[in-house]
Amino acid sequence: MLKNWSKLELLWLIFASIFVTVIPICLGDTVLGIISAFTGVVFVIMSAKGSIWCHVWGFISCLLYAIISYQNLYYGEFVINILYHVPIQVIGFMSWKKNMKSDTNTVQTRSLSNKNKWIVCAVVVLVTIVWGFCLKQIGGALPYIAALSNVLSLIARFLSVNRYTEQWILWIILNSISVVMWVYALGSGSQNIGTLLMWIIYVINSVWGYIKWKKDSKIY
Repeated sequence: MLKNWSKLELLWLIFASIFVTVIPICLGDTVLGIISAFTGVVFVIMSAKGSIWCHVWGFISCLLYAIISYQNLYYGEFVINILYHVPIQVIGFMSWKKNMKSDTNTVQTRSLSNKNKWIVCAVVVLVTIVWGFCLKQIGGALPYIAALSNVLSLIARFLSVNRYTEQWILWIILNSISVVMWVYALGSGSQNIGTLLMWIIYVINSVWGYIKWKKDSKIY
């Protein structure tokens, strides 16, 4: 599972895992929140590396995160994770398995055309407006911010399954928004400190993922 990882990549995996585990334990986070944060961090770091095993960790992480989102009234996050992110991990595993590079045992990456980049932007704006209105009607917390988060995660995950480098740009935006959402949740009484730290790690990892995938897509 960790074959062909550099020392720096292994150190990043170890540091991030400890960061989202030890600090929340010391601050009294919930057991569910700590496990969710740990599995989530392993998931995204393996994804940035291009390891097919990221989908196994992702399945567990998305399921736990859905439960935490429901507990904190982020209904959009709950629905998207249960109905989309959890099952798509299986599809992602099968898709990546057909496109692995034998020399590095990592997935073959590619890039969107300029036309498709504009299509992605248009879809994000339109769907966010509609979904945000729906969330507002059922009393969800931060409906339009949550809606943007949901839409970005849907499209970014689709791009991930199909091995597009541009997914990481959406993840950078999405993860930054999620940091704001969970800071708000903590200010409203939530104790899921591990979840907030997880999203902070996600932001940093998304930048690394973009740089790495961009470089790989040029090489191959």
